[in-house]
Amino acid sequence: MSEEISESRIRRILSGLMLALFLAALDQTIVAVVLPNIAYDLARPEYLPWVVSDYLLAMTVATPIAGKLGDLFGRTRLLYGAIVLFIGASLLCSLTRDIGELVAARALQGIGAGAMMTTILGLIGELISPAERGRYQAWFSGMFAIASLAGPLLGTFIGAWSWRGDIPDKSATRPDCPAAGSTRLTGGSPRQSDQQSRLPGLPPTDRRSGQCHAGDYPNWPR
Repeated sequence: MSEEISESRIRRILSGLMLALFLAALDQTIVAVVLPNIAYDLARPEYLPWVVSDYLLAMTVATPIAGKLGDLFGRTRLLYGAIVLFIGASLLCSLTRDIGELVAARALQGIGAGAMMTTILGLIGELISPAERGRYQAWFSGMFAIASLAGPLLGTFIGAWSWRGDIPDKSATRPDCPAAGSTRLTGGSPRQSDQQSRLPGLPPTDRRSGQCHAGDYPNWPR
């Protein structure tokens, strides 16, 4: 009976760990589809690659450091702290007023995500015996795949209302815009001239499609 209770408790713990890992992996891709919305709202498209890059960079740097801190102070405490940091940074992302604040908040978010991933994998090693560890690690690897697929879909759905929900938006929706989220970068009516609806660093917008492709700004390969 005690073994059944122990197994049940382990499964509950692993379910929570899988959810935390899913959230950390989800933020790698969820903002990619709302980059055009961010470009319109913050008007600094040349720095948009850092919204994604600094998250991945901070997560990479935090991974080995979090592993050492987990060995010194305990992985459970570190996981709680990483989750608090991740949630706090997510709130900061939604409150940013310029691209610099958003990049800084995304870096903090990446630190929290890197610490979460490292701590979760370490806890798996502590909770699961070596004979069963491979099976559970496969489940966690599957969460990365699910998060990679769910990120763009959730980003499009939430970004249709506000990009700040992905990480009130100023952009309005257009059914003829081909980009993710179907949001436009232009202001005013379609009858306005192209020059009136041009953002710094962006090409003139096309009235038929909105030209809201994420790659239509400098520093993106063509």
